Amino acid sequence: MSILPFEPDGLFNVLNWTPFIKMQDWMEENMIILDGGDQGAFSTWRMPHMERIFQEIDKLTTIQITLMSASQVGKTLMLVSALLKRLDTDPDNTILMFPKGNQLKRLYDTKVKIYVNGCDTINSKLENYEDEAKNNHQSSYSKKIAGAVWSIVDTTNVKSTSAKTLGCDEVADFPVSKAGQAMERLKSYEGKGELAFFTSTQHPEEEEMMK
Repeated sequence: MSILPFEPDGLFNVLNWTPFIKMQDWMEENMIILDGGDQGAFSTWRMPHMERIFQEIDKLTTIQITLMSASQVGKTLMLVSALLKRLDTDPDNTILMFPKGNQLKRLYDTKVKIYVNGCDTINSKLENYEDEAKNNHQSSYSKKIAGAVWSIVDTTNVKSTSAKTLGCDEVADFPVSKAGQAMERLKSYEGKGELAFFTSTQHPEEEEMMK
């Protein structure tokens, strides 16, 4: 009879357990900001408004985060970084979705690649995958890291592969029901640490209506 309180496979899993890394710690260790007024190693003291969002991402009970704010406050940085951190520490299928009509290759190069290039731990592991976006009008653009597929898509490709992590940028510009359909991509990971992160820009007229 075994004296271990668990099976040998369980012992193997415990010995190979990776400690949980907080979002803020991961950002400060791995992210270099290459553009804008806060260039250099990421530091929360320069962007203190992000700390509360990081705390929500760290909670195991958090399934969805919706961030609506004015322009130029780092929404895309928070969104992309949340995806990169999960791809680095818990690699699994991931979707980043943009509104229909946007040119995905251009968006990746201008809104996403700047953060990937500033994160050596991701940039060194990222591989091109099936569609290398031969033109700017494809509805999907994919990368691969540690066996996980990271798909960059628009809302015409909302029924793409299942994913553990979903990021939707400028979700207010999505056609009606598309955000809900995108959430369906997480169903096969239900109860297994799935996360959806939505961002949207709050325009001045909307701010006036909320006063």
